[in-house]
Amino acid sequence: MAAGAGSDGLCGFWHRVEGPEERRLLELFSYGLVALGAVSALLLCFIPMPYGRYSTRRFGWLLPARAAWALQELPSLLVPIGLAACGGEAIAARANRVLLGCFVLHYTHRALIFPLLIREGKPTPFFTFVLALLFCVFNGYLQGRSLSNYATYPPGWLKGPCFIMGFIGWLLGMAINIHSDHILRNLRKPGETGYKIPRGGMFEYVSGANFFGEILEWFGFALACCTMESLAFALCTLFILGSRARQHHHWAGERVGRDTSGSSSPAQDHPQESHHVPESIIQTLLQLCQAWCCDRFPGKPVPVPDHPLGEEPFPDIHPKPPLTQPHAIPSGPVTDHHREEIDNDRLVGRDKDRERSVTCYCHRQNRLDLAN
Repeated sequence: MAAGAGSDGLCGFWHRVEGPEERRLLELFSYGLVALGAVSALLLCFIPMPYGRYSTRRFGWLLPARAAWALQELPSLLVPIGLAACGGEAIAARANRVLLGCFVLHYTHRALIFPLLIREGKPTPFFTFVLALLFCVFNGYLQGRSLSNYATYPPGWLKGPCFIMGFIGWLLGMAINIHSDHILRNLRKPGETGYKIPRGGMFEYVSGANFFGEILEWFGFALACCTMESLAFALCTLFILGSRARQHHHWAGERVGRDTSGSSSPAQDHPQESHHVPESIIQTLLQLCQAWCCDRFPGKPVPVPDHPLGEEPFPDIHPKPPLTQPHAIPSGPVTDHHREEIDNDRLVGRDKDRERSVTCYCHRQNRLDLAN
């Protein structure tokens, strides 16, 4: 009788708080759940989620993976069942029972079956465990109270397009999630260490297939329920699991490379990108410059020490002192002597052009050597 009195007292409490005020409270909690997901996604851009391969003692002492997972997921199973057992105006409807059954079925697997399948999982930090536990209590109350007391549906809801499409999405997402977890558990053989790329199933299309499946599952659930509480849960799941999937994707992209055989491959580092100019391009430019100099300035080349091409690309240039005196330019009729002096001046100007060209070529070669 004491147990029955305790049960009546707990259910009596829920009956007393039922009403418009609690309905409004559930709406505010839904907005808060979306905000919580958005803030979490923002923080996860800078702070890795401390779980699994990212576990660290900085977030508290480490708990066994199986026990921590079962305890943190259990409230999402027990709280809705308890709220439904206390009864309500809406839980008697068939649609509400089916929808709440979908929620309970998921967490039956996550809280009771999945922990038993974990193979030597890495310990969970205490801080992460507490956050997950509080979230499951909060969300279990939100979804359970909404479907057991406030959500109402027309008689033909289970045959309508929203429920049918949402139920298919929920079922498909749950199947992808369970199958992806199975692939992840069997990545390594007993005694193997290190990270391997998962292959098969949805992992052939997305790097975080398990996260994708759960996101699809809860968006299908939200479509089937068409309640603010279920939509808030789906959006929060998208924010948090999307950030975790992004974290996994970048981690794998930095450390893992796919091999051509299609099997799982160990971690590798990406080679650094080289910024040096290829030697073939340097040689081609030098040859083009040599050909241009030889065509423009024909003559016998002189040896150049340590030339990279092993040739003699420069013509034999012996510059003469330029004729710069103004009185050397005659103002009267041009005689044969004057013509000879003008021809000499032209040769000197041509020699100066050759000097400038060779100097330019040397500067170009120095720049190319520096670039190399």
